[in-house]
Amino acid sequence: MQGIMVLEKNQRSQGAEEFWLGGYSQSDRWMELSLSWVCRHIPHLQDITNSVLPTLSQMMQNPTSSAPPVDMGPFPFVFRPSVAIPQFCVAYRWWEDEAINMLWAYDFNDISQAIRFGLFHDESSPRSSLLSRNMQFINECLFAASKPYDHCRLSELPHLQKVEEILLRSSIPQRPLLTWNWIPTISGGSSDPRSIALEIEAESYFHFQQIAFEDIVRSALGYKAVSVEWFLQQHTSLYALLVDHLRMYPEELLLYLKIEKHLRARSPFAHHAFSQCIMAIQPEGKHDMPSHDTPGFAFIAAPIQQLFKNHSSSLSTIFKVLSVLAVRFQKAYRHSDQMNWFEPFETSLPLLEDCLSSSATDFAGALTQTDKCLFDGLSRGTHIEEDAMLSEALIYWQRLSNSVLECCSGLPHLVPYLQACTLELYEARNYYSLMAILDGLRKYIAIGSNIFRDFAASRTVTPAHLIPPKILPLIDPSHNFVSYRQRYNQHPGIPFLQPHIREFKQRGESVEQSLFRLFQTTTSSQREDHGQVST
Repeated sequence: MQGIMVLEKNQRSQGAEEFWLGGYSQSDRWMELSLSWVCRHIPHLQDITNSVLPTLSQMMQNPTSSAPPVDMGPFPFVFRPSVAIPQFCVAYRWWEDEAINMLWAYDFNDISQAIRFGLFHDESSPRSSLLSRNMQFINECLFAASKPYDHCRLSELPHLQKVEEILLRSSIPQRPLLTWNWIPTISGGSSDPRSIALEIEAESYFHFQQIAFEDIVRSALGYKAVSVEWFLQQHTSLYALLVDHLRMYPEELLLYLKIEKHLRARSPFAHHAFSQCIMAIQPEGKHDMPSHDTPGFAFIAAPIQQLFKNHSSSLSTIFKVLSVLAVRFQKAYRHSDQMNWFEPFETSLPLLEDCLSSSATDFAGALTQTDKCLFDGLSRGTHIEEDAMLSEALIYWQRLSNSVLECCSGLPHLVPYLQACTLELYEARNYYSLMAILDGLRKYIAIGSNIFRDFAASRTVTPAHLIPPKILPLIDPSHNFVSYRQRYNQHPGIPFLQPHIREFKQRGESVEQSLFRLFQTTTSSQREDHGQVST
């Protein structure tokens, strides 16, 4: 047992580097060995393994294709996509026709997005379409999807291989299919049920983090998705482990009943495995277990399904939204220590909607009008209201900054639009929204914009040119944003609050009274004639 746990640990640290690098890697061999070991010790898993290994072999031979769901044979498949994902019924799957039209168009960004999400009734549609295109267009697509130093080598490939390169570079990277690692052990009457529940929760969350966002989208719309199906299969394996353990050690049932209670507010998939196991062990017993009528993936699948109902006019627009949501998905679930399985995934993107529907000038004007109303309310607020309104202003500022980071990371071609917007805000003396957008761009630079480049290599953003030189000094935080404060003193407008709050505290002044005077000054300056051109 200890040996296989060490193997699993090594696999998780090295799997990303050695998986799908061509041929039969060590991780593939490890998977066969580990599954074979488990089968010798846990009889019920034999049926699962006999079906899993052929599927893995098929995926190794053709990693870019979608693998069929694993047939669990006579062993009960506790989780099925049709049950774990909310039903999604529409009279007309309009996006499939639009996706086909994209494949035959001449915008490679749209083509690559269509391939990336794979919303086709026939999975072979992208390959068939590209094989029918002329050599010049295929070369243009291949060069757009690759780095300049690869162009010479790629240009010498035959037509068929160029198409395969385009498909490979436009598809989502294959992640390693990791097997369930937590295995029940004999407690000896001393195990803590809460600690065990937390271990199972962590294992379930770890497997959720392996799911590709694109597969979440595909499964939400009713398509096959390898990583989603694999995730469900691992929880079926948990069920099998539990059943065999409790049949071998029935005296442990009381402990696992306590673990089930701790899992009720945690992973619905792990809890479902436990509840199904307990009912299988004691089919005639009376168990006070809640029934989960809501599908486990409802928290993220339902909001995505709603997107396709709300944006029923443009698949290109939805792809832009999904590209930004993919960044939000990464931050919310892959870069977080804790998981909320019941809070709906937030899909609203007001900043992106404004960027896609208005010019930079109009968007800057709309931001300024909104900010004027906000600060006008602050200037007239009572002492009781001020704290809440000030907190709201700071939260809104941070939300705008984070939205800029998300949009730039998902859609780098929006950076020039936001650059133009910052110039408009600078001239309008709206330092509040200006600094929020600049803060988002600054974080985008710090993270590394090349990490999030879009599929078209020609659109890769150069960090050195993200912020207009005229505005660049304002984001220098040294000496409490001295460059900004000098600019504000010469040309007052809608203020960037943080430096002013810090300045009032350093002076020992009442922050509330000082901010109230600042808000009144802001309101007065906004009512004056702004015909004079700022410098």
